[in-house]
Amino acid sequence: MTSENGDVNGVSGEMGHQLVADTDRVASFAVALLESLPEEPASLRDAQRGNALLEPVSLDGALTETSGKFAGWLWASWEPQLQSAGIAQDDLPLLLGGYRREIWLWLMGDRRWQQMAAGLAGRASRRTRMSA
Repeated sequence: MTSENGDVNGVSGEMGHQLVADTDRVASFAVALLESLPEEPASLRDAQRGNALLEPVSLDGALTETSGKFAGWLWASWEPQLQSAGIAQDDLPLLLGGYRREIWLWLMGDRRWQQMAAGLAGRASRRTRMSA
């Protein structure tokens, strides 16, 4: 919010305007990810759910390792957008690892795909070079 003296959210001058510009870029990135959101990978979800129920310890690797099926699928789906924002494939495990609870809830049917993916897109947008 811009005040009468030109301050943006309590930050004055050029720094305040840069904050708004950075926020707009990050929001645009999240929107771009959501616009390119592929359909829910139901067969992958079902397979991962079955594996998780049989061997819960393996879930972390399946979801978060670069070579994991979900991480690989997600990278293939969002690669152009992630790379343009400075997120490398090697960054994906950290990004997914911090979101594993929500991914788990999606796998178990307690979160809709759109909810989980929107949160993941927001998480990714906050970790871009644009937001630094």
